[in-house]
Amino acid sequence: MVLLASSISAATPASPPESEDRVYFRWKYKVHIMNGMSDNVNPVSIACHSHDDDLGHHTLTQGQVFRFEFRIDLFTKTHFICNFWWRDQHMNDITVFNDHAEGHSCKGKGNCF
Repeated sequence: MVLLASSISAATPASPPESEDRVYFRWKYKVHIMNGMSDNVNPVSIACHSHDDDLGHHTLTQGQVFRFEFRIDLFTKTHFICNFWWRDQHMNDITVFNDHAEGHSCKGKGNCF
């Protein structure tokens, strides 16, 4: 079983308060994926992408974090998925961000977990 930690956060711009809808479309999201395995003998490999962006392949040793940032696109769906490999185990197409789930629940608070 692969033990990974991930979190998603959103930040609003440092401007005067506006309506939630205007701020919502300018939110910048951050996704963090961390190798939480107990040893460095077998690192975790990941490959993440969305419809528009290929974030490449990354190898994470124990405690190492892969982080990426992006802004929500008003006219298209923002959905990032990753594939994970550790030893002989492989997990395909794991959703790490979907604006229809995380985006709406974070609109008022500015943070997603």
